[in-house]
Amino acid sequence: MTKEEFTKMKQELEAEYLATFKKTVAMHEVFLTRLASHLVFREDPHLHVFLEYDQDLCARPKGKLQQLGGLVKSIGSTTDQYYLNATVRDVNDFFEQQMNSLTEYNVQLKDATARADKMTEKHKEVADSYIKISSGLLQLANSDNGHLDKFFARVSDFFERSRKVESRVASDQDLKLADTLRYYMRDSQAAKSLLVRRLKCLASYENANRALEKARHKNKEIHAVSNISIHVIFVQQRLFIIIFSKYIFRHRHLKFKRYL
Repeated sequence: MTKEEFTKMKQELEAEYLATFKKTVAMHEVFLTRLASHLVFREDPHLHVFLEYDQDLCARPKGKLQQLGGLVKSIGSTTDQYYLNATVRDVNDFFEQQMNSLTEYNVQLKDATARADKMTEKHKEVADSYIKISSGLLQLANSDNGHLDKFFARVSDFFERSRKVESRVASDQDLKLADTLRYYMRDSQAAKSLLVRRLKCLASYENANRALEKARHKNKEIHAVSNISIHVIFVQQRLFIIIFSKYIFRHRHLKFKRYL
């Protein structure tokens, strides 16, 4: 490896590391901003200690068992959503419309995020191609002592500058476009999970009502079944009048449209 090739490889690694570092910092900034603006977590003393701690912090990465558990949980939540949509009908048209809108919104965001990732990957491939072309032309310029060596050197320098531009464009698109779409995609998925939890509460409420009717006919266990119905109603109101209304208020400015 020549000195010029080593210098180019070093610059490429530094640029890639800088792009990864900027992306990590931006993701942590968004996460900490959401925690600090939360009604409950912003008063948590552990969060204050974490933000004001001036020494190094160590975090244990997820093991294979935890990753497998997260995959099984996501599959189970998707299965519950399809099952509840097929078996339970929401009595409130507002929440049914919100579920349909959020489903369409989430699908559009997934498609836009996938396209943004593909576009970023293609920009990186173009930058890698420019590296190979620039290295080949530089080798020709060093091996040829004729009148074309300066021409090859200038063309190699042009492709090197183009490579830097493509790398910067790829990193900016990954940070500002793909990550933004991915953020709203996960946020809409969380809202869908809230609606699925509401359907579960609604199914439990209907089951409790059926059990109450059976108990009334049999004239026994009325008190126990009535307590179940009251508890389900309380959970339903507390969970979806407060939490989901906050989500609607925070996302009132978003409209359903295709990004790409």
